[in-house]
Amino acid sequence: DAMSDYNSEGFFFRGQYDYAQRYFANISYRRDASSRFHPDHRWGNFYSVGGAWIISKESFMNNSGSWLNLLKLKASFGQQGNDKIGDYRYIDTYDIVNSNNQLGLVLSNKGNENITWETNNNMNAGIEFELFGSRLRGGVEYFYKKTTDMLCFVIAPYSSGYNGTYDNIGDMVNKGVEIELNGSIINTANFTWDVNLNATLYKNRIVKLAPSLKEGFEVDGHAGYTSVNNVYCEGLPIYQWYLKRYAGVSEEGKSTWYYTKSDGTLGVTDVYGNATSYLCGDPHPTVYGGFGTSLRFYGVDFS
Repeated sequence: DAMSDYNSEGFFFRGQYDYAQRYFANISYRRDASSRFHPDHRWGNFYSVGGAWIISKESFMNNSGSWLNLLKLKASFGQQGNDKIGDYRYIDTYDIVNSNNQLGLVLSNKGNENITWETNNNMNAGIEFELFGSRLRGGVEYFYKKTTDMLCFVIAPYSSGYNGTYDNIGDMVNKGVEIELNGSIINTANFTWDVNLNATLYKNRIVKLAPSLKEGFEVDGHAGYTSVNNVYCEGLPIYQWYLKRYAGVSEEGKSTWYYTKSDGTLGVTDVYGNATSYLCGDPHPTVYGGFGTSLRFYGVDFS
């Protein structure tokens, strides 16, 4: 039977400040250790700072009338660590097998003692508001998330004798804008009707790769490496598709694909193995979100 042990240890500090229910600040610091990393790379340090200002409570907002119930400005920066890669990834592990009734060892996992915490650095800034007797509520927020020391399984050639190993391969950025709106169309003692809407505009890019992962492969000016049907290259989204591009059906009824000729022009072939792989799109949506509604009628809820 397989056995694995996972241990973690951490120290945490948090401080909060509130002045006159208008100005808010918080700060935190934590130091964590994970058994999934070599003892020399086991500890990680993470911190966060944030603040908020309820502008609608200032005296100069007294003339806003009843239409503005809340206006809050907020911003924060924080870090989180990630060690979710499984146990014993920093050492070589073996399976015990029966080989012609003799004890044998087969390499199960190739370790990398240099791996360490993946760190998510998050910056957020935005506003929250409530209007018209709080009948319309919502917020708009900009986010910038930079992941450093990304933990990723790097596939090795079959000739190496193992399928691959984990490594801290580089840095990645996610950024965009989040929008949320909630409205009360009807609000009486026995009947309420609320609607909600949220949307996120989103962009992902790999901004840095380890030099060892940029040797020998480049596509459209982007250096990196391939893994099955995806590429990992600086300046491109993670999991960018890298595929044979379909060219339709030939007059003989055969499927065809494009390939690049020696002079740089495009040709068409019905032999899949002769086709050229090309960048074929970003797998991430530009916009995603949702909407919904809820009703309450004499104590009965429906949403």
